[in-house]
Amino acid sequence: MEAAAAELPSVEINGVPDATIFVGRMKAPCRASVVSLQVREAGTMVSMLDKMSEAHEWRVSNMDLLNKISRLDMDLTALHGSFVNVLAAEPTHPRARDALRRYGWSITLVARAVGGPFYETARRVGRFLRRQADRPDPLAAGDLEKIQDRAFRLRSALVQLPAGLDLVAEPQAQGEELVESDDEDGE
Repeated sequence: MEAAAAELPSVEINGVPDATIFVGRMKAPCRASVVSLQVREAGTMVSMLDKMSEAHEWRVSNMDLLNKISRLDMDLTALHGSFVNVLAAEPTHPRARDALRRYGWSITLVARAVGGPFYETARRVGRFLRRQADRPDPLAAGDLEKIQDRAFRLRSALVQLPAGLDLVAEPQAQGEELVESDDEDGE
């Protein structure tokens, strides 16, 4: 069985546009590996590759990691779209602050599973969210804008998966941009 898998053609995918091309051309079994994508593309990528796995017996080597990145994207989307709006209406809303704290931890845990420098970037965002949730004073509009900005920027981050399938982030400069105002928190 392993010998048959080794004989399959291999496909390396760089983001959803690249996946779309391969999905249109490769209608036979193959080994596929995603080597890069933006966090916000993960759900689409998982959906496309699941369908190809079922219909054409594609073997996707890093599907578990793609599912985790997709979960991270869903968390960031919920944070950006829902909980920030609740906090804008009621800056001390206890359940919304609890959700902010939970999302901070969730982002950190999912990023840990992804690994590499991407973990450090996402960990900083998660820590920032937890600190905002634990503040004793009400969150001001500027604080909510920072939360939304960090969530949006992390969704836009490029995650690269090298040949060893360990995830690493785009060059560290992007991670530093994501957390540039973390210094005001003393770290």
